[in-house]
Amino acid sequence: MRLFLLILSFFSFAVSAAIGAAELEADLRGSYRPVHLAGFVQENQLSEEMIAKKQRLMKQPEAISFEATLVSRPKQGNYTLAYDALNLWSGNEKLPVIEHSAFVGFAAQGPVLGVYVAQGAVKILEQLELDAPAVFYAVHIYTYAKGPRLVIVAAEPVANH
Repeated sequence: MRLFLLILSFFSFAVSAAIGAAELEADLRGSYRPVHLAGFVQENQLSEEMIAKKQRLMKQPEAISFEATLVSRPKQGNYTLAYDALNLWSGNEKLPVIEHSAFVGFAAQGPVLGVYVAQGAVKILEQLELDAPAVFYAVHIYTYAKGPRLVIVAAEPVANH
């Protein structure tokens, strides 16, 4: 429960970041476990049996950060599976608004991941340059056939990191 409350505070941060905070605070940066994206994807794969059965591994939310590029701008949609995953851990807590998805990664060499985008991070991602290095702050909520499924809560160009 404490972990989930901590994760929700990260979602709240994304909202404040979108309305004008120029940089992420140092203590917030330290709250996200830095990962190498390719290694993280490799470590978070499903078994062939789970893939064949189209199953997902729901994860207790984990805050991570990684360097990658924004491959596509956020697009609006209906993402009920994100809420299903978060509801497993939330109890009666208010959940973040997730109405967008995007792609992040490395288009030339991979991996490229489809990610959910929390409402507060949409404007941040809209301002990032496509294919320019950035640091993404995300929450890993489940793993499926294509790898880990993340919710992006904030980002910043590598030059600001």
